[in-house]
Amino acid sequence: MKTCKYCGTTLYFLGEYQNKLHFHCSYCDLSFGIDETCENRKRKQSVPEYYNQGYYKSTKELLSINTVELFHMLKECRSDWYNTFSILSRLMNLDENEIPDKQEMDQAVKPLYDEYVKLTKQKFIIENILLEKAGFVPEKITEDFLSMIVSEGRNSSNKPMYIYIKKNKKIGA
Repeated sequence: MKTCKYCGTTLYFLGEYQNKLHFHCSYCDLSFGIDETCENRKRKQSVPEYYNQGYYKSTKELLSINTVELFHMLKECRSDWYNTFSILSRLMNLDENEIPDKQEMDQAVKPLYDEYVKLTKQKFIIENILLEKAGFVPEKITEDFLSMIVSEGRNSSNKPMYIYIKKNKKIGA
């Protein structure tokens, strides 16, 4: 049985369009392609099976990426950003006596600086998308943090969407 990914209501089959089956939820008043439906009131898995490597994606692509995956990307991006920042800082703070050829040095630093600017912007994009999606951006992303959100996501995704009330007492007694 196909069910709504938001409320668990049984979906009505609308038909096929462009070789894709479509369903409708009467409660949410939304229509879904078959890939966006759930089975038997089970929730969609919120944690991806694997994580795309690489954070250099367009903003439009990043907006469509799972929040858990974005946290992984941000960790990787921040690490590369910090390494580039550290190297660039050391080069920029060299004493003039330590630089044999200033023009050659400037040519060597320019690509690193350009990469630093790109990394900084990419980091800002991922942080701001996470701020919109998750409501916060952690100061530091550790393996413990990533493990915790993966575990919580899997636990939450495994809870089915059934409506029931535990009966302890008779009503009106």
